[in-house]
Amino acid sequence: MSRMLSLGFHAWNLARRAATDGRFAVASRHLQRVLIDDTLPASERVEALRLAGSLHLEAGRFAKARNTLREAIRQKPKQANTHYLLGLAHERDSYGSLKKAALRFRKATRLDESNATYWAALARVTVRIGRRKLAKVAIHRAMKLAPTDSELRAGVIDTLLEAGWTKTALRMATQARFLAPRDRDVEALWNRVRFETTRQQQVNANPRGSAKLLPYLRVVAVDGQKHEVRRVIVCEPKASV
Repeated sequence: MSRMLSLGFHAWNLARRAATDGRFAVASRHLQRVLIDDTLPASERVEALRLAGSLHLEAGRFAKARNTLREAIRQKPKQANTHYLLGLAHERDSYGSLKKAALRFRKATRLDESNATYWAALARVTVRIGRRKLAKVAIHRAMKLAPTDSELRAGVIDTLLEAGWTKTALRMATQARFLAPRDRDVEALWNRVRFETTRQQQVNANPRGSAKLLPYLRVVAVDGQKHEVRRVIVCEPKASV
């Protein structure tokens, strides 16, 4: 029995080490050995299931990820990260359910209210399923918990743009640009928000058609200087029915 136990722990340690090193295929092979027997204590087995589920998720095997993560939740129902991973397995799958993803992300935030990533994920999917009030709450909590996280802020701004909340997105992007004026990623984010804000203003100003903003026409003069000559707005009226 002790030999079987040592073999199980050995495979589990190899799996964790391989996953940490980014050798996911090797980690998956070791995990298969771990999960076919019951030599590990319950707490370690739950962690093995969670790791296996996350590897299936990264590999795009969403159905396997959901099955594995649900088994981990059955054995340890109050682990926030497992619910979060299961939510991702629904969200990223074209055959998944955004409503189920929202339920899992909501569960994760209830189990761990201090995790900004969980709140940002909840905001992302609740916008898409039309639960805009909850999305606003989630956005506020995410930014309050991690105000300096540039990656999270970019994701939240994308969520704001998707919801059509361009003023809030612009305010957040302006703040980011003020804090990091030379950051190229922040500049790209700022330009994207400005473009979307302008496009939305044009759509609102032309409700009977869709406005398209074409880039500035750049002309190079004889002296080699570039001059921005004009910007063209094209409004295409909707076809009558």
